[in-house]
Amino acid sequence: MKSLTTKITIATAFLAAAAGVASAQTMKAEVPFAFHAGNKVMPPGTYIVRITGGERGLIALSNFDARQSAMLAAGPLTDPAKEWRKAGAPVLSFECGANRCALDEVWMGPAFSAQTIRHPRVTSGEPVALKLVRLEKVNGE
Repeated sequence: MKSLTTKITIATAFLAAAAGVASAQTMKAEVPFAFHAGNKVMPPGTYIVRITGGERGLIALSNFDARQSAMLAAGPLTDPAKEWRKAGAPVLSFECGANRCALDEVWMGPAFSAQTIRHPRVTSGEPVALKLVRLEKVNGE
């Protein structure tokens, strides 16, 4: 009986791991400016964006050329902007002030909600601009 329980436990662990991999979404973005992702400042460059664990999972950003990465917990889900839905193209949205930009939302495409990213807001009274960077599917995904 103990052997059967062990086998079932191991099988359950493998299925959970496989489900996590299957639910991962991987995209690529060319970000032409430095930005804040959580408490890190990320340089401009090519980023691999991966969401694991479903829509309320973790967002991983990796810039292999700069050897930098960040792991972010997704904040509340929200409806993507109407313009995004109309265009149908996945995007990263950045909130930019006079001196810095911060990753604000990630939208992986029409089948998904937008994921908000917690970050310090720009100073009150400072002009705010939203910058969008298009996400593209990674080859083989």
